[in-house]
Amino acid sequence: LGPESSIVDALINDEVSQKVLSFIAPILEEATQVHGRVSASFDRAEFPIGGDDGRTMTVNGNIVFNDVVFGAGPLGGELLSLVGKGPQTALRIHQPIQLAIANRRISQSGLEIPINQETKITIRGSVGFDETLALRADVPITNAMLGRDKVLQDLAAGTTIPVPIGGTLTHPKADRRALGAALKEVTRSIFKRGAEQEATE
Repeated sequence: LGPESSIVDALINDEVSQKVLSFIAPILEEATQVHGRVSASFDRAEFPIGGDDGRTMTVNGNIVFNDVVFGAGPLGGELLSLVGKGPQTALRIHQPIQLAIANRRISQSGLEIPINQETKITIRGSVGFDETLALRADVPITNAMLGRDKVLQDLAAGTTIPVPIGGTLTHPKADRRALGAALKEVTRSIFKRGAEQEATE
C-alpha cells in the first residue's frame, strides 16, 4: 500500500476495537460501548506473503480517531486510578496519531486521553504482536494526588509525571513506584517554587 491507499470514516464498534485498534491505541483493549469513526492514510505498508518466519509487516502512516467514545478497559481503568478517577468515567479519543509497525511491534505517538476540560493523559510507546506493552504515560498531577492543599494545587497546575507501563494488553502494569518517586520530587520542587514566589512577593 502507498500514499494513494486510505481508509475514510470507517465506523467502529467493540469488535473492531478489540481485534484491531487495541494494538494501535491499547487503551481500547476490552473497552465497552465503543462508538465513533476512524480514518487512516499510509506512507508505506508492506505485508509479506509466504517466505520464512522472519519476514514481517512494515507500516508507516497516520490514524485519525474521530470522536471515539468508550468505557474504560484494563489500561483505561489503570490510568484513571492513577489520577483519582473511577473506572466508570467515560473516555474519548479525538485526534490523529502517528503509526509505525516494524520488528513485530506496533509503535504510536500522539495519543491523548482527556480527563477533564483542563487535563489529559498522553500515551506513547509500542505494543508487541505478543501483546506485551512498552508504554509511557504522561500523567497530570491532580487534586486527588495532592490532597486538599489549595496552594499546592495551584502551583502544580499543568505539571505531568512520566509513568512507565509494562505488562500486557489484558494485564497492564503501571510502575507506581516510579510514580510515587516522581511525585515526591515534583512536590519538593513545587514547595521550593512556592517559597521563592512568597519571598519575592
